[in-house]
This record gives sequence, C-alpha cells and structure tokens, in this order.
Amino acid sequence: MLSLIAFLAVLSVLVLVHEFGHFIAAKKVGVRVEKFSFGFGPKIIGIKRGDTEYLISLIPLGGYVKMAGDDPSEELKHKPWEFLSRSVFDRFNIIFAGPALNYLLAFIVFSIIFMFGSPTMTAEVGGLIKDYPAEKGGVLVGDKIQAVDDVPVKYWEDMTEMIHKHSKDRIKLSIDRGGKSFQLELEPVIRETKDIFGRQSRIALVGISPSQSIENVRYGFLESLWMGARKLV
Repeated sequence: MLSLIAFLAVLSVLVLVHEFGHFIAAKKVGVRVEKFSFGFGPKIIGIKRGDTEYLISLIPLGGYVKMAGDDPSEELKHKPWEFLSRSVFDRFNIIFAGPALNYLLAFIVFSIIFMFGSPTMTAEVGGLIKDYPAEKGGVLVGDKIQAVDDVPVKYWEDMTEMIHKHSKDRIKLSIDRGGKSFQLELEPVIRETKDIFGRQSRIALVGISPSQSIENVRYGFLESLWMGARKLV
C-alpha cells in the first residue's frame, strides 16, 4: 500500500508539472486558460482569478488544464485567446512546454540527489549464478571488483555497464579479496536482448549479483549539475 501511495504521489507531481508547463506557455502567448485543476472528476473546491478557475477535484491523480478553444468539436470564435485559433508555432510551444517542464524537473531532481547524496551500491560481489563464468573462474562472494579491463570502477552501476558492453574476447577483472589484489580473466556469456523500443542488442554477462554494501555518494555543486545532465540524457 505504501508503494502504491508513493507511486500515485510521484505520478501526480509529474502530471501537475506537465500541465503547469502548458499553463504558463498558454498564458505567455495570450491563450485563455479556463481551468487548472489538481485532480480529476467532480470539483471539491475552486477559486477564480482572472480568466482562470483553479480547482481541487475529487480524484487526486495529477490534474489538467482546460484552454479556451481547445476542443475541435466546439465552434471557434476565431479570437486570439483561443488555442485552435493560434498559429501552429504557438500551439507547438504550448504543447511542447508540458514535457519540457518534466525534463527540467528531472534535471533538477537528479542534480539535488547527486548534491545531497544518494545510496549507491559498491562493486562488491554479493552472489554468484551457478555455472556462469564468474563462479567457474574463481570469483567469490565478498570480492571487491576494482577495475574492468584495467579501467577503475567503484560502484556497481559503472561496473555492470562496462561488462555489458564487452561483446568480444575475455573480460579482465581486477579484484580485491581480503586486502590482496589479483586479476581474473573470464569468458563472458553473450545474450541477445531487446530494449524498450524493440531493438536487438547484445550484452555480456558474467553471473554476479550485488551485495548489501551501500555508500552515500555526494558531489560538488557543478559536478552535480553535470551528473544530473548526464542522467537526464
């Protein structure tokens, strides 16, 4: 139940920010916004300021913006304050402002997380998949992977990204075991997979899973902005 509430809360924020993007862009070019509602369904309470009625509605899932002249089934008065009476350029800007504000929100949230610290899994091995290269090659639970193909790694996400991109030859892992460093070479298992767009790709697997070793990673202001931009992309 807590997960569901958290999901609905995050979804509501995303939708509200999205609709606020449409709202401010419409106001900027002079399109009349008739309603800006938090939630959907029957109105609980509302207050009108200028041409806009601000509402709180019964179902608290995001919200919506109702602009004048945005319904093709309604007869247009061909006034400049109607959405469908504006130029294609103006309508594009109003529509684009919604997702643009979502991207801006994501950038800000990512940057703040990097600045104030985020729990990050270290590159410590917590489990081995039976009959996979890591188990066969001598990797043990508790080993700390320090480098992949001589490129230093510290966190699990960076390490797995490098392993997954390794599509040929053997992978060289630099390992720390109880304070002693050594190297192992593994022949990865190559798997065909599809991304969310259905495109085929190949990833390399060695058969390891993370431990519960977590570090709180923080970055400086400028580096946090750079990391936030990378994460957004």
